[in-house]
Amino acid sequence: MIDSHLKTKKHIANSSPKESQRALDFSNGSNKETFKRDLIVGFGSANVPLHKLQNKFFKNIFDKYLKTEYNIPSVSSLRNSLPKIYEEEMFKIVNFFENSKIAIMCDETSDTLNRSVFQIIFIKLDLNVDNKPKLVDTVFLEDVNYETVSRAYTRYNIKDQFEFVASKCDKFKFALLKFENRDFTATNVYSVIFDLYFWLDGQLAIYQESENFEHYFGRKLFSDAQSKLKKYLFDGAQPATELFKNARVFDPLQVIYLSRNLDDYSFPEQIKSKLKDEWHLYLEISSEL
Repeated sequence: MIDSHLKTKKHIANSSPKESQRALDFSNGSNKETFKRDLIVGFGSANVPLHKLQNKFFKNIFDKYLKTEYNIPSVSSLRNSLPKIYEEEMFKIVNFFENSKIAIMCDETSDTLNRSVFQIIFIKLDLNVDNKPKLVDTVFLEDVNYETVSRAYTRYNIKDQFEFVASKCDKFKFALLKFENRDFTATNVYSVIFDLYFWLDGQLAIYQESENFEHYFGRKLFSDAQSKLKKYLFDGAQPATELFKNARVFDPLQVIYLSRNLDDYSFPEQIKSKLKDEWHLYLEISSEL
């Protein structure tokens, strides 16, 4: 019975390789445009430069699966289509966030040319829909300061989104202004950052339980800020942290709360040897202030 089936015309026809099955049909002009658009979106989403399309391995794949009468779009043709696709994608983003409560997150980094790259990210504050972070803009800044950063995101039509941050982040604003105005000494840098970290920890505990939108935003806001600060304060991402931590001993008002054992501080030996002779006298004077 099986042998009989294998000999039937239907089985033979289904088993025969067909050019029309392996090749994409571009007889319809709209299919060509769809293919071009998918190429651009696919390469862009995978962070693959469009000029890689000229790579021989890509060409071999296209030659294998595209009909011979269809020419692969040129790189210049794909680049010319980018602005239109960008506008379409931005239109989708605008519609997605329209009339919604959102959280605005910003991230500053640098590119391979050492330019300051400021990324603006929106999160929809609705637990019932897609609330994955979405990159809505990338701004290249000549200088990174309060004025340039605020100008980068206040151009959006945002009404109430900043009220929560403004009302809850007084300690954070205090630290920012202190460093922006250079109102600090080497002996109190670590203390300012240390206080800020545990203030964030306290704020995070406040918003840990409830599931309403404000508390969801609060958890996200303070958790991300604390996580990033932890890298610099405790995880060694900032090499100068240990220096500023040890520098506190040179403030008489702080040293009385720190270890009285000079060996507990990681000063270079040449500095530590000069401190030893007067260390105990310094501690006595500090305790009397």
